[in-house]
Amino acid sequence: MKRFVACLMMVVLCLSFVTCAMADEKLQWPDYNRHDLGYTEGTVISHNASVRVEPNESAKKICSVYNGQYLKINAIVGNWYLVDLENLGNPDGHTQGYILSYYVMNDYNCLYLRKGSAIYPYAGAEKRIGYLSAGQFYTILGETQNYWIINARTCAAYLPKSAAVFLSSEMQYYYSNNTYAAIVSAKNAKIYSGPGTSWNQVGKLEQNTSISILWSDGNWYSFMYDDDGAKVLAYIKISDVQLK
Repeated sequence: MKRFVACLMMVVLCLSFVTCAMADEKLQWPDYNRHDLGYTEGTVISHNASVRVEPNESAKKICSVYNGQYLKINAIVGNWYLVDLENLGNPDGHTQGYILSYYVMNDYNCLYLRKGSAIYPYAGAEKRIGYLSAGQFYTILGETQNYWIINARTCAAYLPKSAAVFLSSEMQYYYSNNTYAAIVSAKNAKIYSGPGTSWNQVGKLEQNTSISILWSDGNWYSFMYDDDGAKVLAYIKISDVQLK
Protein backbone atom coordinates (compact mmCIF):
# COMPACT_ATOMS: atom_id res chain seq x y z
CA MET A 1 0.00 0.00 0.00
CA LYS A 2 2.84 2.37 0.88
CA ARG A 3 4.49 1.60 -2.46
CA PHE A 4 1.21 2.41 -4.28
CA VAL A 5 0.88 5.75 -2.43
CA ALA A 6 4.50 6.62 -3.23
CA CYS A 7 3.95 5.87 -6.93
CA LEU A 8 0.77 7.94 -6.96
CA MET A 9 2.59 10.93 -5.42
CA MET A 10 5.33 10.61 -8.02
CA VAL A 11 2.76 10.71 -10.85
CA VAL A 12 1.16 13.83 -9.34
CA LEU A 13 4.55 15.55 -9.08
CA CYS A 14 5.36 14.70 -12.70
CA LEU A 15 2.04 16.05 -13.91
CA SER A 16 2.60 19.24 -11.92
CA PHE A 17 6.02 19.67 -13.51
CA VAL A 18 4.65 19.22 -17.03
CA THR A 19 1.84 21.67 -16.33
CA CYS A 20 4.28 24.31 -15.12
CA ALA A 21 6.61 23.71 -18.05
CA MET A 22 3.78 24.26 -20.52
CA ALA A 23 2.14 27.17 -18.70
CA ASP A 24 3.36 29.59 -21.35
CA GLU A 25 1.47 27.56 -23.96
CA LYS A 26 -1.96 27.99 -22.38
CA LEU A 27 -4.62 28.34 -25.06
CA GLN A 28 -6.07 31.78 -25.54
CA TRP A 29 -9.21 31.43 -27.61
CA PRO A 30 -10.51 34.64 -29.18
CA ASP A 31 -13.91 35.79 -27.96
CA TYR A 32 -15.75 34.84 -31.15
CA ASN A 33 -19.54 35.20 -31.01
CA ARG A 34 -20.77 33.36 -34.07
CA HIS A 35 -24.41 34.15 -33.39
CA ASP A 36 -24.14 37.91 -33.02
CA LEU A 37 -25.34 39.76 -36.11
CA GLY A 38 -23.31 42.75 -35.01
CA TYR A 39 -20.76 41.11 -37.28
CA THR A 40 -21.80 40.74 -40.88
CA GLU A 41 -18.62 39.30 -42.34
CA GLY A 42 -17.32 35.77 -42.07
CA THR A 43 -14.66 33.48 -43.42
CA VAL A 44 -15.05 29.83 -44.38
CA ILE A 45 -13.18 27.43 -42.07
CA SER A 46 -13.96 24.24 -43.99
CA HIS A 47 -11.96 22.75 -46.84
CA ASN A 48 -15.13 22.53 -48.92
CA ALA A 49 -18.61 23.61 -47.79
CA SER A 50 -21.90 23.80 -49.68
CA VAL A 51 -24.17 26.81 -50.13
CA ARG A 52 -27.82 25.75 -50.63
CA VAL A 53 -31.09 27.33 -51.77
CA GLU A 54 -32.79 26.61 -48.43
CA PRO A 55 -31.57 26.01 -44.83
CA ASN A 56 -31.70 22.25 -45.22
CA GLU A 57 -28.92 19.76 -45.99
CA SER A 58 -31.13 18.02 -48.55
CA ALA A 59 -31.87 21.29 -50.40
CA LYS A 60 -30.40 21.96 -53.84
CA LYS A 61 -26.75 22.96 -53.80
CA ILE A 62 -25.93 26.33 -55.36
CA CYS A 63 -22.14 26.22 -55.16
CA SER A 64 -19.16 25.28 -53.01
CA VAL A 65 -17.04 27.64 -50.93
CA TYR A 66 -13.55 26.97 -49.69
CA ASN A 67 -11.21 27.53 -46.78
CA GLY A 68 -10.52 31.23 -46.18
CA GLN A 69 -13.22 32.52 -48.54
CA TYR A 70 -14.93 35.74 -47.47
CA LEU A 71 -18.72 35.77 -47.02
CA LYS A 72 -21.20 38.51 -46.14
CA ILE A 73 -23.76 37.28 -43.58
CA ASN A 74 -27.26 38.74 -43.94
CA ALA A 75 -29.23 36.73 -41.35
CA ILE A 76 -29.28 33.64 -39.13
CA VAL A 77 -31.86 30.88 -39.55
CA GLY A 78 -31.35 28.22 -36.90
CA ASN A 79 -27.94 26.68 -37.51
CA TRP A 80 -27.66 28.32 -40.92
CA TYR A 81 -26.31 31.62 -42.20
CA LEU A 82 -28.03 33.43 -45.06
CA VAL A 83 -25.12 34.79 -47.09
CA ASP A 84 -24.74 37.21 -49.97
CA LEU A 85 -23.41 35.57 -53.15
CA GLU A 86 -22.48 38.75 -54.98
CA ASN A 87 -18.74 38.36 -54.37
CA LEU A 88 -18.99 34.78 -55.68
CA GLY A 89 -20.34 35.97 -59.02
CA ASN A 90 -24.02 35.19 -58.29
CA PRO A 91 -23.80 31.49 -59.31
CA ASP A 92 -26.74 30.39 -61.48
CA GLY A 93 -28.35 33.79 -60.90
CA HIS A 94 -28.68 33.31 -57.13
CA THR A 95 -28.06 36.40 -55.02
CA GLN A 96 -28.33 34.64 -51.64
CA GLY A 97 -27.84 31.16 -50.23
CA TYR A 98 -27.64 29.21 -46.98
CA ILE A 99 -24.56 27.67 -45.37
CA LEU A 100 -24.25 25.81 -42.06
CA SER A 101 -22.85 28.18 -39.44
CA TYR A 102 -20.36 25.51 -38.30
CA TYR A 103 -18.40 26.13 -41.50
CA VAL A 104 -18.11 29.90 -41.04
CA MET A 105 -16.38 32.05 -38.45
CA ASN A 106 -17.42 35.64 -37.96
CA ASP A 107 -15.73 38.32 -35.87
CA TYR A 108 -12.64 36.76 -37.36
CA ASN A 109 -9.03 37.68 -37.81
CA CYS A 110 -6.76 36.29 -40.48
CA LEU A 111 -3.07 36.34 -41.12
CA TYR A 112 -1.22 36.73 -44.38
CA LEU A 113 1.90 34.59 -44.68
CA ARG A 114 4.71 36.73 -46.10
CA LYS A 115 7.22 33.88 -46.16
CA GLY A 116 6.81 30.11 -46.21
CA SER A 117 6.73 28.33 -42.86
CA ALA A 118 6.45 24.89 -41.33
CA ILE A 119 3.30 24.01 -39.36
CA TYR A 120 3.00 21.63 -36.41
CA PRO A 121 0.32 19.37 -34.86
CA TYR A 122 0.63 20.99 -31.42
CA ALA A 123 2.66 23.58 -29.52
CA GLY A 124 6.29 22.56 -29.10
CA ALA A 125 6.10 19.58 -31.48
CA GLU A 126 9.45 18.62 -33.00
CA LYS A 127 8.05 17.04 -36.17
CA ARG A 128 6.12 19.25 -38.55
CA ILE A 129 2.97 18.15 -40.36
CA GLY A 130 3.41 20.33 -43.42
CA TYR A 131 4.77 23.46 -44.99
CA LEU A 132 2.73 26.48 -46.09
CA SER A 133 3.81 28.60 -49.02
CA ALA A 134 3.87 32.36 -48.85
CA GLY A 135 1.17 34.62 -50.24
CA GLN A 136 -1.95 33.08 -48.67
CA PHE A 137 -4.48 34.09 -46.01
CA TYR A 138 -5.35 31.76 -43.11
CA THR A 139 -8.10 32.13 -40.50
CA ILE A 140 -6.90 32.36 -36.90
CA LEU A 141 -8.79 29.91 -34.70
CA GLY A 142 -6.87 30.69 -31.51
CA GLU A 143 -3.38 31.26 -30.19
CA THR A 144 -0.84 30.33 -27.54
CA GLN A 145 2.05 32.45 -26.39
CA ASN A 146 4.31 31.21 -29.18
CA TYR A 147 1.93 29.89 -31.84
CA TRP A 148 -0.98 30.92 -34.02
CA ILE A 149 -3.60 28.18 -34.32
CA ILE A 150 -4.80 28.43 -37.90
CA ASN A 151 -7.21 26.67 -40.20
CA ALA A 152 -4.74 25.17 -42.66
CA ARG A 153 -6.10 23.08 -45.53
CA THR A 154 -8.30 20.44 -43.86
CA CYS A 155 -7.21 20.71 -40.21
CA ALA A 156 -6.12 23.03 -37.44
CA ALA A 157 -2.36 23.54 -37.23
CA TYR A 158 0.14 25.44 -35.13
CA LEU A 159 2.13 28.16 -36.90
CA PRO A 160 5.08 29.62 -34.97
CA LYS A 161 4.67 33.32 -34.18
CA SER A 162 8.23 33.74 -35.40
CA ALA A 163 6.87 33.30 -38.95
CA ALA A 164 6.70 36.45 -41.07
CA VAL A 165 3.02 37.41 -41.24
CA PHE A 166 0.69 40.37 -41.46
CA LEU A 167 -2.48 40.21 -39.37
CA SER A 168 -5.60 41.29 -41.23
CA SER A 169 -6.27 43.81 -38.44
CA GLU A 170 -2.89 45.39 -39.15
CA MET A 171 -3.52 45.37 -42.90
CA GLN A 172 -6.93 46.95 -42.36
CA TYR A 173 -5.22 49.79 -40.50
CA TYR A 174 -2.95 50.49 -43.44
CA TYR A 175 -5.78 50.04 -45.91
CA SER A 176 -8.11 52.48 -44.14
CA ASN A 177 -5.60 55.07 -42.97
CA ASN A 178 -2.58 55.14 -45.25
CA THR A 179 -3.61 54.52 -48.84
CA TYR A 180 -2.08 56.39 -51.74
CA ALA A 181 -3.73 56.75 -55.14
CA ALA A 182 -1.56 55.54 -58.00
CA ILE A 183 -1.73 54.52 -61.64
CA VAL A 184 0.12 51.70 -63.41
CA SER A 185 2.65 53.28 -65.79
CA ALA A 186 4.12 50.10 -67.32
CA LYS A 187 2.51 47.95 -69.99
CA ASN A 188 1.21 44.61 -68.65
CA ALA A 189 2.87 45.10 -65.27
CA LYS A 190 3.39 41.78 -63.47
CA ILE A 191 2.18 41.48 -59.89
CA TYR A 192 3.33 38.99 -57.29
CA SER A 193 2.25 37.55 -53.96
CA GLY A 194 5.35 38.99 -52.28
CA PRO A 195 7.98 41.70 -52.73
CA GLY A 196 10.15 39.96 -55.33
CA THR A 197 10.10 38.03 -58.59
CA SER A 198 10.84 34.78 -56.72
CA TRP A 199 7.29 34.92 -55.31
CA ASN A 200 4.30 33.52 -57.19
CA GLN A 201 2.95 35.73 -59.98
CA VAL A 202 -0.74 36.37 -59.32
CA GLY A 203 -1.62 38.39 -62.40
CA LYS A 204 -0.94 41.40 -64.61
CA LEU A 205 -2.26 44.95 -64.73
CA GLU A 206 -2.73 47.00 -67.87
CA GLN A 207 -1.24 50.43 -68.26
CA ASN A 208 -3.30 53.28 -66.70
CA THR A 209 -5.03 50.93 -64.21
CA SER A 210 -5.78 52.78 -60.95
CA ILE A 211 -4.67 51.16 -57.67
CA SER A 212 -4.47 52.15 -53.99
CA ILE A 213 -1.03 51.66 -52.47
CA LEU A 214 -0.90 50.38 -48.88
CA TRP A 215 2.83 50.54 -48.11
CA SER A 216 6.24 50.08 -49.68
CA ASP A 217 8.55 47.12 -49.11
CA GLY A 218 11.98 47.72 -50.60
CA ASN A 219 11.52 48.29 -54.34
CA TRP A 220 7.89 47.13 -54.23
CA TYR A 221 4.47 48.57 -53.47
CA SER A 222 1.76 46.46 -51.86
CA PHE A 223 -1.94 46.83 -52.68
CA MET A 224 -5.20 44.86 -52.58
CA TYR A 225 -5.77 43.01 -55.86
CA ASP A 226 -9.16 41.75 -57.05
CA ASP A 227 -8.53 38.11 -57.99
CA ASP A 228 -11.82 36.82 -59.47
CA GLY A 229 -13.88 38.56 -56.80
CA ALA A 230 -11.53 37.78 -53.90
CA LYS A 231 -9.30 40.50 -52.46
CA VAL A 232 -5.68 39.38 -52.04
CA LEU A 233 -2.55 41.24 -51.04
CA ALA A 234 -0.27 41.72 -54.05
CA TYR A 235 2.97 43.49 -54.89
CA ILE A 236 4.04 45.55 -57.89
CA LYS A 237 7.41 47.09 -58.73
CA ILE A 238 7.70 50.75 -57.72
CA SER A 239 9.18 51.46 -61.15
CA ASP A 240 5.93 50.23 -62.77
CA VAL A 241 3.76 52.72 -60.85
CA GLN A 242 3.18 56.46 -60.86
CA LEU A 243 1.71 58.07 -57.73
CA LYS A 244 -1.09 60.52 -58.45
